[in-house]
Amino acid sequence: MARGRKSTVSIVAATGDPVAITEPPGLSPGASEKWASLVPLLVQSRGLVQTDADAIAQYCEAWALRQRALAELHERGSKLVHETPNGALQINPLITIARQQEAVMMRLSERFGLDPASRQRLKVVDGTAKGDDEFGAFLKESPSGCGGEAGA
Repeated sequence: MARGRKSTVSIVAATGDPVAITEPPGLSPGASEKWASLVPLLVQSRGLVQTDADAIAQYCEAWALRQRALAELHERGSKLVHETPNGALQINPLITIARQQEAVMMRLSERFGLDPASRQRLKVVDGTAKGDDEFGAFLKESPSGCGGEAGA
């Protein structure tokens, strides 16, 4: 995608409502490609809205930067650890960049249910939030709100 052009993803969300999410301006080409593949999935399964665009853009940029760092590491045939001029061993800065971006991606992926644990924590099933569980229904039915008979 050319720089400066915004991509708008129009999709019908899991709720059946049409949703349009506009790509924020200034995404790098790699981030823009990730945006185009990720946002339709998130809109359908998580009820993504325009206010989520900046956080998704951060995730996409982190992904793109990680990919660039790893590609450069492989293209150069760089070592994982190198020796500094004073003889000390130092981890390759490209690995540091990749690891930092992975940390950003992990934090943001938890917000959007991009892994099984966060989907469970967010209580998302088939793109919709779970209703009350059995315990919640039990509490609602109880006259005292605590699951037992009043005064028991």
